[in-house]
Amino acid sequence: MRKQKKRNRKMLISCLLTGSILLSALPGQVVSAGEKTVTKSKTYTADNKNQTYDFPKSITKNGKKYLLRVTKYDVLSEKPAKKEKEVQISRKSNVKAKGKKADFPKQIKKDGITYVLQNVDQKDVEYKKAYTQSVTGYTDYDHQVSSSQVPAIKTITVKNAATGKMEKVQCKLSGITKTSKSGWQNTHINITFKNYDADVYEWQGKQIKKNTTNPLKGYESELLKSVGASKSDHRVLRSYWVGKPYTKNGMTYRNARADVQRSVAYYRVNYRGSIKEKKRWELYIQPTIQEKR
Repeated sequence: MRKQKKRNRKMLISCLLTGSILLSALPGQVVSAGEKTVTKSKTYTADNKNQTYDFPKSITKNGKKYLLRVTKYDVLSEKPAKKEKEVQISRKSNVKAKGKKADFPKQIKKDGITYVLQNVDQKDVEYKKAYTQSVTGYTDYDHQVSSSQVPAIKTITVKNAATGKMEKVQCKLSGITKTSKSGWQNTHINITFKNYDADVYEWQGKQIKKNTTNPLKGYESELLKSVGASKSDHRVLRSYWVGKPYTKNGMTYRNARADVQRSVAYYRVNYRGSIKEKKRWELYIQPTIQEKR
């Protein structure tokens, strides 16, 4: 925080006064009737109408001495007077990179008075020390992966602890681990049945009744085996017809589908990076301003 000086006007009253004095001659002096008393006056300027003038207690005129008897004051005029004094206002500069120039306004208007910028003094002062902010992130996969199968770089958005702003950080692959997390992933198997007779379809040597709604019920193991899967990490939820029977090359067929879940183990690909905050500087500005006349 720096102080800025400005000039401020304070309104006062300037009075034009006249002071008059009556002086009488000393006893024992030979004077004419017209010389027994003397009147003197002085016009002067004062800060207020009660301000007196320092008249002499006696004067000598034409070789004769006179003593002060009466003093009288009259106000001739009053008018506002301007008195200037120094006051201060405080301003704080914005943070700027070291060596950057200050962009201070050429004029400042305050309380109806315009001030003109004369010059600017500035200096760089240490604001924040250098530090490193660690940034980490990850991506989970539902199957085993190797470093050659995943991106080597991941962009992670975090808040910069120094600026308070969100920042994108390029983080590098730091390792792959198997997590304790596991679950079931939905998938399906498509099946095509071939007509056997009026009431039965055939699939994998099995005869399936046409009027069933779950055509492969009881044949779950055979279904998984047909696609190279096993009941140890898969489970068949249900099977159902898809569409109506159709004829191809003189043979009647019908399609079906089985909803299946497979057990998955999650692998976590970890990434690491950092925000390196350099030493920052704050630019303090000390302007010199002068009233525009």
